[in-house]
Amino acid sequence: MKRLLFTWLITILPTLGLAQEVPESLRGIWAAPSCAAPEDTLVIHRGFYLWVAPEEVFLIGVQATPTDDGRWVRLSQANGYPMYLQLLADGRLRESYMPSDAPMNQEPTEQWETEDYVPCHQTLPGVHALLHGEAVAMFAVMDQVYGRCAQDRAACAQTLFDGVDVSGDGQLSPAELARLFRVLAYVAAVGSQGPTKHKDLAALMASSLPLAPLLASAIVKSFDYDNDGLLSIQELSQDRGSLIDQLESQVGSNLGEHLGDLKQSLQPLERLLENFGY
Repeated sequence: MKRLLFTWLITILPTLGLAQEVPESLRGIWAAPSCAAPEDTLVIHRGFYLWVAPEEVFLIGVQATPTDDGRWVRLSQANGYPMYLQLLADGRLRESYMPSDAPMNQEPTEQWETEDYVPCHQTLPGVHALLHGEAVAMFAVMDQVYGRCAQDRAACAQTLFDGVDVSGDGQLSPAELARLFRVLAYVAAVGSQGPTKHKDLAALMASSLPLAPLLASAIVKSFDYDNDGLLSIQELSQDRGSLIDQLESQVGSNLGEHLGDLKQSLQPLERLLENFGY
């Protein structure tokens, strides 16, 4: 389990080269037709986005490049399939849908269908909060880590630790670690081969509720050297050097690539949860 935890830390932490990150103007939480009654929701970060539809959800790693005319931003998935986004003058986000018979390298035309999203001001629509809230909050932390690693590698691990430390007391409790394991289970599920049905995700997350505290308690007992029932970043680094020393200076070219590795590394956790009371 220690190996799984550090694998996740190393895999999801981004690189120092951010040339292909999603533009800041497009990042955030967007919903169509409204944040109060969403049919489609996009949670967009530097190197990936979460798409929440009425019955399914999908986590997708992307690289961002502008189109030749500069009007659209192309978000390319690992398989090359593009998603085209444009920020409108009134603050809405427009997505243009590539027709099934269009070449993969064709840019949007007036004939393509579009959908407009409104900004939700970094707040996930209430209807999605129960199932997706914890993960979306952790994704926001990862965006902070992403930027911090680009500027100051020495503060990278501390930023991640602070993001997991919900109470802000400088220590990780079993409950905070259990939350982290639930997010890991979420990522393993929604980062699978295709969209995940909400009902399947809900069943998986329900099965993680009794298991996550057990895993968290095991981690605390393994590293709690002062026996106070909590973990500090110093305890996690004990005998192993700083957490940041475990990060290579060049981990890859973009977060989308890391996301693919992360999905594979978390598959054992997903299978474990599926077999635990489900």
